[in-house]
Parts: sequence; structure tokens; C-alpha cells
Amino acid sequence: MDIAGRAFPALSISATRDGRTEQIVYWTRIGNHMPTSWRQQRMAVAMDNLRGYIPTP
Repeated sequence: MDIAGRAFPALSISATRDGRTEQIVYWTRIGNHMPTSWRQQRMAVAMDNLRGYIPTP
């Protein structure tokens, strides 16, 4: 995915209903991390917690 000249990892799917097709693009951001798998998400959270970075809502 490229937005404003900056590339980052993203996933995309197509969804169809009632003859209409939509392209859906999504990504996950955890702190400064852009994980692309469940494992990478868990590791990003664990590493930030070990460094003392606790996410706030």
C-alpha cells in the first residue's frame, strides 16, 4: 500500500453482495509496528510491553 509516497504493508480483499463488489484494504498498527500476521502482532505487543511501553486507549 502506498499513501502520500510512503509504502507500508497492507492486506486487501474483495467483497460482493447484491451484485456490488467492493475492494477492502486494511492494516494493523501497534505503536510504531506494522505487523502483517497474528504472530507479528503478538510479538509487537510483547516487545513494547518488555520495553515499558503500555498502550493507552
